[in-house]
Amino acid sequence: MTGYRRLPALLLPSALALLVCLVGSCQQPGLEGTTSDAEAKVDVLSQDIQILYTLNRLDLKPEQYTTLLGIIDRMAAEVAPAQAQREAALKELAPLLSQKRAALLEDKEPGEELEDQIREVQGRADDAYGLEVETRSKYAAEFRKALSPEQTAIITGADEAATQAAELLNWIRELPEAEYAEEAEANAQELADPEVGLNAEAILRIFSEARKLSAEEYAQKLPGFTTELAKIYMPMPDAADESLADWFGAPRLAVLLRERASKLGGQ
Repeated sequence: MTGYRRLPALLLPSALALLVCLVGSCQQPGLEGTTSDAEAKVDVLSQDIQILYTLNRLDLKPEQYTTLLGIIDRMAAEVAPAQAQREAALKELAPLLSQKRAALLEDKEPGEELEDQIREVQGRADDAYGLEVETRSKYAAEFRKALSPEQTAIITGADEAATQAAELLNWIRELPEAEYAEEAEANAQELADPEVGLNAEAILRIFSEARKLSAEEYAQKLPGFTTELAKIYMPMPDAADESLADWFGAPRLAVLLRERASKLGGQ
């Protein structure tokens, strides 16, 4: 095991994933039935379940639903033009890719003109997608304001930082003496981050102290150790903002928030 720094997984889909999804829905010859209705329904339900796990942990107050939905609606309206541009580009791209597919199916080269067209249209789709991401990111501060620090930490993954730090220290304490020096040095070098005030030497000092303590002493000092080491597992500010914007930009989230708000209103 090595203590690699891990940032929270984002909900941001890659342009390629979006491309495959949207182009696949155009029902090009030979591609019919690649995604069944049952598969599509399961995908949506799976997305809903994943979002609900996080939503339930947030324990939002009734007034937060109104505030967050207002921000989401304004964000969606501002993002809509870029989404329309991307969708238009992808609609142009679908027949071009169909031509390329047909050529390759006959073991022929697609041709430079076709490849140029594909690159140009794909570039426009990518630019539009980048504009979507940039536009959503502007709303991160509003989402932070509407949430408590604890709720923000759940969405960005910052709440996992202390757990990761504790797991690392527990592993360090359990290492055989013959392995400790090499592993400790490697992990300290990997995790060092002067920006948060922890260089490799400081991390090694924490490792060394943690190993010297009795079980009882370690249990008492572990919170302090984890607070210090958690800094290196915290998501960077830009990554945290992106996580917020992506999570609240997920289309199914707005649907689920409205459903939940409606149920709360009926109680």
